[in-house]
Amino acid sequence: MAPIGEKIKELRSAAGMSREELARSASLDKNLLDRIEDEGYCPSVSVLVKISKSLDTRVGTILDGAESGVPVVIPAADEKDFGNANYSKLNLEYKLLAQNKSDRNMEPSLIEVTYADENDRRGSVHEGEEFFFVLEGEVELFYGNEHYELSAGESIYYDSVVPHKITTKSPGEKARVLAISYTPAY
Repeated sequence: MAPIGEKIKELRSAAGMSREELARSASLDKNLLDRIEDEGYCPSVSVLVKISKSLDTRVGTILDGAESGVPVVIPAADEKDFGNANYSKLNLEYKLLAQNKSDRNMEPSLIEVTYADENDRRGSVHEGEEFFFVLEGEVELFYGNEHYELSAGESIYYDSVVPHKITTKSPGEKARVLAISYTPAY
C-alpha cells in the first residue's frame, strides 16, 4: 500500500491538478498539502474528506491500493495484526476491512484505540455518519458538548459533522472498536 501522501500525489496528478489547485479546491493551506505529500504527514479524516471531494474520489481510494469489484475477504489472523496498521492518527490505528473493494459506500475498519490526553482531543469533523461497536475494552466518545462511555458489546451511531473524538478512559489502556464510516458522494 502506498503511503497516503504518495497516493494523494498520484490521484492529484491523474486529475491534472497542481498542489496549489488542490489546496484551493479543498480549502486547505498549501503548506499542509506539502507536508502530506513530501513529508508523509498523516492528515485527519476531515482533511482526507476535503481532499477526496476535490479529487472526486472516495476517502477509501486514498487509503487503498489497487481496487477490485470482487468481494474482499480479510483473514482472521490479519484482522488482529495492528503492527501493520493501514492508517494511524494520534491515538488511533486503523485496520481497513474493505481495502481495495471498488464502488463501496462504507468504510469498515477495526480501530485500536489508546488514550488521548486533553491536548489531543480536538474532534474530527467531516460529512457523513459513523457507527462504532466496542469489541474489547472501554472507550469514551466526546461528541460536541456530550460525553459517552461505552464498554465491550455497546455501540453508538452518530452524525460525523459534529466534532467527535474517541479515546480510552485512562493512559495505558487499549480498546478495539469495529467502525463503519459513511461519507456521501456528490
